[in-house]
Amino acid sequence: MDFVEGVQNELLNIDESIHIPITRAEFTVLKSAFSFILPYLLGWHAFANSTKPDATSSVTNANRIYG
Repeated sequence: MDFVEGVQNELLNIDESIHIPITRAEFTVLKSAFSFILPYLLGWHAFANSTKPDATSSVTNANRIYG
């Protein structure tokens, strides 16, 4: 598997391609790392954390009913 990136050489005014060979295992690790870190880079983790119910409020409500 090759990772191919196109770049432009401004000195010679030509387009070039860079080929970086990676194994399937390396690709899997990169894919997993990016899928884990992407929500943090985009700030989605802050939204997900703000929508979670507060666990302490349910405990205090249960104590009021039974206590």
